[in-house]
Formats: sequence, C-alpha cells, structure tokens
Amino acid sequence: MKSVEVDFEDVEANGVRLRCAVAGSPRNPDLYLLHGFPESWRCWERQLPALAREFRCIAPDLRGYAGSGKPVRGYDVRSTAADLYRLIRHFSGKKTRVRVAGHDWGGYATWGLAYLAPEVLDRITVLNSPHPWMYLQRLFTSTQLFKAWYVGFFQVPVLAEWFLTRGGGDGAEATLRAGSAHFERLQPDYLSAVRQNVLLPGAAPAMLEWYRTAFRYLFTGARFMRGTTRVPVQMIWGDQDPALSVSLTKGLIHYAPEYRVDLVQGAGHYVTHEASLRVTRLLLDWMR
Repeated sequence: MKSVEVDFEDVEANGVRLRCAVAGSPRNPDLYLLHGFPESWRCWERQLPALAREFRCIAPDLRGYAGSGKPVRGYDVRSTAADLYRLIRHFSGKKTRVRVAGHDWGGYATWGLAYLAPEVLDRITVLNSPHPWMYLQRLFTSTQLFKAWYVGFFQVPVLAEWFLTRGGGDGAEATLRAGSAHFERLQPDYLSAVRQNVLLPGAAPAMLEWYRTAFRYLFTGARFMRGTTRVPVQMIWGDQDPALSVSLTKGLIHYAPEYRVDLVQGAGHYVTHEASLRVTRLLLDWMR
C-alpha cells in the first residue's frame, strides 16, 4: 500500500478498551472506519492513503478483535453502537457531526448508531451490510436463508472456535476465501495478520459472539430499527457476495429516505480489498 503515517491510541469506550489506528490531520473532518468479520482496522489500509489526505481517519479494532479488549458480553447492536458513540465523543467531542463507514458487522454497529444517536452523524456508508430489520424481514421469504447457513454453524460452541483457529488460523483465512469473488487480491501479509489475530487469547469466541448474540436476540435485538433514520446513507455492495443477496440493497427507502446504492460489479463480500480503488473513489465522492 502507499505510505501513510498511522498512529495508535487505546481508548476506554463503553467499558471496553479499543485499539484505534489514526491517520490524517486533526484539522480535517473526522471519518470513522469500522471493519467486519474476521478482520481488523487493516481492512481499510488500501483506502487510508487517499482518505487521510482529506479526513482524520479513526479505524478501531472492534470489541473482540485484534488489539482491542475481548469481553464475554456486550456484542448486541446497542452496545456496539455505544462503543462507537463513545469513540466519537473521545476524538470528536460535541462540536460537529462526523462521518462513519462500516463494513459487515461494522456496518451493523453503524446502522444502530444511525437510530440511537443520529445527532452525532453527518452521513454514513455501509458496505455489504444490510439494514438489520430489513434483513430479518427478508431472511425467511427469500433465498437469503440458504445463504446464511454459516450463521447456524457459528452457533456451535467449541466446533466453531476450532474451525477458525485450526491449522494456525486456516479457518479465518478460509472464511475470507469463501466470501471473496477475487481472493487473489487479498495480500499475503494481510492474510497472515488475520490468522495471527484469531489465535490471540479469547479472540475466536469473542469474534463469534457477534453472531451468537445476534442469533439469540434475532428479532428483539433489531426491533428498534423498524422505522426510519434521517441520516443520509450510502450503501456500497459487491454484487457477487455469496453470503448476502444483492436484493438486500432494494427497499432501503422505507428505512432511510435519503440514500444512495453503489453496486460494485464483480466484487464479493470483501469489497475494500477486491475493488479497493473503486471503493476509495465512492467513499470520497460521498463523504466529501
């Protein structure tokens, strides 16, 4: 990747320590970048050089991941949105609204914040991360149920942890491979970091707890998102995502009246790697 200076800061937010990568001038508008499963802040490393020229980018490891704390509880959408809220208060204070981009589970937390604290948000981007309530409505009325088979597997204690960590993290890498349309575009050093992170003490069960908590509270957890949010939403979507149907980009107007959908042709779930330049341009165009 192109050179960009990255500093790290540990922040106590909502009862959990979050390791944050920070790049760009504090004089620039703040842009928060949230990764998904099974990644880390480095999910955004190909976007950071360009984004950091115009924004101060704050990219945390989410709770349960990599350099952040790995508590047993707190993986429901209200708690993870509260993590983000506290980060925003720490870095950005109360002076201005901020921009947030979230991929996968990072998008899940971003959706939550758009309902719980829209006053802190200028606009958001969600990448291959459907509206949580709309997803549940579609789950049992489309082929999406068959695409979500892995969610059931991740509920199995011990076995799911073994799968992720076997062979020195082979399972975590296999997850990236299975979700990608262009796995060859994920760099070897990045894959090595993913493998190492899943082997950290407590990491595998903590990462899986995002799925397990969402499954336990399947309908009650996201019920507060049945209505609309007035936060402007951009949805970036790799149209070859094997786990999430492209149909989940349709009907968003019922939940976010001010929205835009950008389909990324030929990309799978891991769009920040598979179509890095395209994603960077789309983010800059929206976030400016």
